Amino acid sequence: MIADGIIATKETFSGVMAKNGDVIYSRYRHDYRTSDDGSVFVDGGRDYFRSGVYDKEQYVSLRVNKDKLEAFKDEQT
Repeated sequence: MIADGIIATKETFSGVMAKNGDVIYSRYRHDYRTSDDGSVFVDGGRDYFRSGVYDKEQYVSLRVNKDKLEAFKDEQT
């Protein structure tokens, strides 16, 4: 199947900010990733979101805008 990938830009997805300032996100289902400093992990991609972060201030939303990935704080949380 050939697709243009536009669906990737339609919705936001979740990520977390590590203690060293890096934003970590999972790319797809069962994609377990840890930050370089080992302070956070994420899993699940866009299917589900699992992390070892308990501080809401570390959560960020991500979106694809043209050719860039943008991280921002969700004002509703």
